[in-house]
Amino acid sequence: MSETPVVAAPAVAPKPSDIASTAPHVEPAVVVEGEADLRDAGKKALDAMKAEVKAAKAEAKTASDERDRLKAAAEGKEAEWDADKKARETSDARFSEKYLKAEVKAAATGKLADPSDALRLLDMTKFEVSEDGDVDADAIASAIDALITQKPYLAAQGARFTGTPDAGARNATGVVQLTDADLNRMAAAGDDDGIAKAKAEGRLNDVLGIKTS
Repeated sequence: MSETPVVAAPAVAPKPSDIASTAPHVEPAVVVEGEADLRDAGKKALDAMKAEVKAAKAEAKTASDERDRLKAAAEGKEAEWDADKKARETSDARFSEKYLKAEVKAAATGKLADPSDALRLLDMTKFEVSEDGDVDADAIASAIDALITQKPYLAAQGARFTGTPDAGARNATGVVQLTDADLNRMAAAGDDDGIAKAKAEGRLNDVLGIKTS
């Protein structure tokens, strides 16, 4: 007796629903509406809090000074107290100015070819030193970045490069040279002081055709 041949059942393609049921579940990215506004609001709240703390400290200092003045007046020493107060304020102002310049120059190092340009071109009155000796490093950094955006020719390492990335284009004297485009931007910005300074430093020798021995 002959055996009945076994016929394999045809393969059945999986249904899309079956594939979906076995695929790993991935949560869609959650987008919070107004998230940027929340960040801005948080920054504003922080700035407002800093302003309140600053105002409170100033008010407390004013009250303390007034108490000391009244005490000195009662002792007949108001003139001496006033002179001493002015001397302290002058000394504090000089220290703060010197400290702030050092901080700004340090922040500009590596960003500007000449860090002292930051002291010359930035509005230093926008920065201050707190009674605790703190400065707003973020504000200083932002101001320097803005200065570079406005006057890119001031940036460290210049606009042209030869050899390794850390070496700007130099002439025979080894001085980093500015380009025609740099000079044009300086002239367009009305930066006569910057042009004079660059010329005195020999950074315009190639552009101006000045030969050095």
